[in-house]
Parts: sequence; C-alpha cells; structure tokens
Amino acid sequence: MTGNRVEAVNGRQVADALAGLAKDAADLSEPSRVVLAAGLDAATGRAPRLTGELIGGLDVVDVTPAGGTLVARAPYSAYQDRGTRYVRAQRFMQAGSEAIHRAAPDAYRADLTRKLAAAAAKA
Repeated sequence: MTGNRVEAVNGRQVADALAGLAKDAADLSEPSRVVLAAGLDAATGRAPRLTGELIGGLDVVDVTPAGGTLVARAPYSAYQDRGTRYVRAQRFMQAGSEAIHRAAPDAYRADLTRKLAAAAAKA
C-alpha cells in the first residue's frame, strides 16, 4: 500500500522559496508575449490585405516584464480600422484587443501555476 509522502522543511527553505516565487511572479514577460502574440494574430487575421503594407506594419513593441503594445504602423491604418465616410471600418485593432483580453487570464494563470509548482519543488 502506498501513501502520501510528508517531508519536513525548515523555515529558511520556505523563506527562500517564497522569495524566489515573488521574484519570478513579478516577471510577466513570457505570458505577456503569449497574450500579445494572440492579439497580433487576431489583428492580422482581420486586417485588409490589398497591398500587404497594413499587415506588414502590425507589430508588438515595447515588450517589458509588465506588458507591451500592439501597433499598426501604416500611415492609413487608423482610417482602415475606424473607417471614414468612404471606407468601411475593418476594426482589426479591436479584434486584436479583444483577443488579448480573452487570452490574458489563461496565460497568466498558467504562468503563475507553473511558478508556484517550481517554488513548491524548491521548498
């Protein structure tokens, strides 16, 4: 018959593991990259493809441990996204934003779960 294994750890091991977890949890660069990539994919999928300049100008910039920015660099991208009286709105940046908001909870939850498991293994 097998049972659960219980192992005693000292306070210093727990304190070190918690300190490492706090440092690791503050670095959100990996889940931020995943979330921003989902936004970029969604914006690219909805953007007009006439010349390819608009899609080629979509990018993720300023990626830091706390996040990043989805940008459209084509000079006319705002007109395509929001529309004018002559051009129907494509709303590709909104699609990117919505994809980011949908992907964020799962990506950050998975990252924190992985970091908690790693900290528990160290303790």
